[in-house]
Amino acid sequence: MNSPSKAIVAFLMAVFTSVGCVSQDVADQLREDNNTLRAQNEELRGRLSTLQSELQTLRDQPPRQDPELLAELERLQEAKQAQRAEFEEAMADARQRIEELSQRRAEVIGAPLPQDLDDALQRLAEQHPDLMTYDRDRGMIRFASDLTFALGSIEVRDRAVEGLRQLASIVRELGDDFELRIVGHTDDVPVTNPENVRRFEDNWGLSAFRAISVMRKLSEMGISEQRMAVVGHGEHHPAVPHQRDDQGRPRGTEANRRVEIFLVSASYDGEAGEAGDRQPRQAAPQQPRPVQQAEPQKAEQAIPDEVMK
Repeated sequence: MNSPSKAIVAFLMAVFTSVGCVSQDVADQLREDNNTLRAQNEELRGRLSTLQSELQTLRDQPPRQDPELLAELERLQEAKQAQRAEFEEAMADARQRIEELSQRRAEVIGAPLPQDLDDALQRLAEQHPDLMTYDRDRGMIRFASDLTFALGSIEVRDRAVEGLRQLASIVRELGDDFELRIVGHTDDVPVTNPENVRRFEDNWGLSAFRAISVMRKLSEMGISEQRMAVVGHGEHHPAVPHQRDDQGRPRGTEANRRVEIFLVSASYDGEAGEAGDRQPRQAAPQQPRPVQQAEPQKAEQAIPDEVMK
């Protein structure tokens, strides 16, 4: 073999020998790194298992009890029990009070009037069907205001005076054990007549003074004022819903303009308004001042918009 050929062979043998050594070193390093990673992985697995075991142990243990928290919870529980006891006591008192009031109401208002008095009032209402009605369940005579008073007036009309005179006669003859609760009502048309605004202010005042006027008439007819009480509800307790026109203005509902007279037991010491199932304000018992009379309005017509109370 000539010299160049020997040189080439020697070079190739050196190259192959060198490559084999490099590949072995890399393999050894990779094997070492892999072993290290395996060891670290096993260590992490062990730590994870330990943490999971500790967590489960904590979960299995009962919660730690804070003395201050336990004391606060006990205080709240005692306060709750005390409030419940107070509530139950108040409810018991309220039930007893309601039962007592219901009993008194049944004795005074809910109970039917004596038969002779009841029959006399029924006959009176039948004689004046357009002027008054009689509610025998409540012991109440209802006068239609449109026939009892002129528009915006507190002066009792002659026809209503005659009806009141007959009522007074019945009460004097058959109702010595009863008192009269006179309750005035209006519709919801506001009081706008300047003179009436000055004198009555609003429908409250108008209804109260109308009740006073009826009381004065009955007093003149022999019913003691000590047996009578007056109240005014204004428009706030209508017999039927108040009506409106197309523009939403009050139309003046006839059925709500009324004066109601309740006959209640003379032993009854409650508020005057209880006779009407409500608690109205007591009207001042003063003599109404004279008022200029308005033109009478027909009972079956609504109050015209251009007419003022």
